[in-house]
Amino acid sequence: MALTRSSSVASPPPRFYSLGPTWATKYYWAYAEGGSPRELAAMGLRELGQFKGRAVFEVREGAVAADFIWNDILLPIVSQKVVDILLRNRIESYSTFEVEVHRASKTISGYFGLAILGRGGLNDPKAYRDGPLPGTQVQRVNGLFPTSWDGCDLFTLDDAKRLILATERVRILFKKEKVTNCRFTPAEEFSVGYSTWPPKQY
Repeated sequence: MALTRSSSVASPPPRFYSLGPTWATKYYWAYAEGGSPRELAAMGLRELGQFKGRAVFEVREGAVAADFIWNDILLPIVSQKVVDILLRNRIESYSTFEVEVHRASKTISGYFGLAILGRGGLNDPKAYRDGPLPGTQVQRVNGLFPTSWDGCDLFTLDDAKRLILATERVRILFKKEKVTNCRFTPAEEFSVGYSTWPPKQY
């Protein structure tokens, strides 16, 4: 469905959130060690739905396991609890694949890689400002907003394939179930190349 930032109809457009790390140092932070890390890093989160291998990660920082284990390639690794929440609430815009998580030569079981299958089309061009960051091809971004959302609760944008966008429904579910080590930032406040610290958490 096509979306606009403002609407003359009675109901406002749905609110979206960027779902990402908390950056809390107490939680595990892992590094890709196997399962073709370069291939995984180059894939969008939707393309990971076709990944048939096993991704291997080594926890090198943090002292506390959580429902999300983030890593150097920002691939979402989630606990069985998260998968159960998605299944129980019939959120279908994802798939899982095998991961191995190790810490100090010991395997940490009960985690899955998460592919995000929903589609949001291209980002609203109004979100791009001032061209790329100096000396790079990384585009400054001020806000995320889908131009062609398929209605899924979890989705990515065609030009932001490594970012997870979620609906208010997912945010409420995760908060209710006390899912740990993830943060929901209002999509319109997401920023690359602009000073937005500290980010708001919802």
